[in-house]
Amino acid sequence: LVMLGYLYMQVHELSRALKMAELALQTAATIDPEGLDMAESLGIYGVALDYSYRTDEAETVARQRLALLERLAQAGKIEQVPISAEMGMGDILLSRNPMAALPHLDRAIALARAQQNDTELMTGLLLRANAVNKGAIHDPLSALASAREALEVSSRLERTPERRGSGRAVAVYQEVAQALLDLDDPGEALRFSELAVQVAK
Repeated sequence: LVMLGYLYMQVHELSRALKMAELALQTAATIDPEGLDMAESLGIYGVALDYSYRTDEAETVARQRLALLERLAQAGKIEQVPISAEMGMGDILLSRNPMAALPHLDRAIALARAQQNDTELMTGLLLRANAVNKGAIHDPLSALASAREALEVSSRLERTPERRGSGRAVAVYQEVAQALLDLDDPGEALRFSELAVQVAK
């Protein structure tokens, strides 16, 4: 059911994805409401809600999932909270409350570093660069540092045969350009914007 839910999301059948997620939750509740199946079901349900612009509900479900995974980790049933749980929580909070998103993104980045997971590391750094450049935080220097590190990680990923040409560098260049613009360096901002255009071609 969880897999079907993700498949429906990939083909933009959000109503069907939500239905599968709800069925997965019902099934998991009958098996073990405090088990990994429930955590996985909450995961797909939260993502489906977020994609359906039901942001308040998505945040509630993401918090429930994160709390369940923390209990499982404390009980020794899993080694640690997955990167995806912290990243997902940070991503959902990003547009609503960047300050609240930041601790989750920092934990996701730390986990990605420890696991040498460059894909998740780059995603976390990009989200962090976005978060610290928003609202009350607005720290362009910190945003630039995160974006530049994301660029380094992106370069490593692009050198691997399976990832070459994936185009993820476009988003990184855009974040670097935005941070430089906020630092009153329009010349460098323009250079990175032009690099983003070149990579996108």
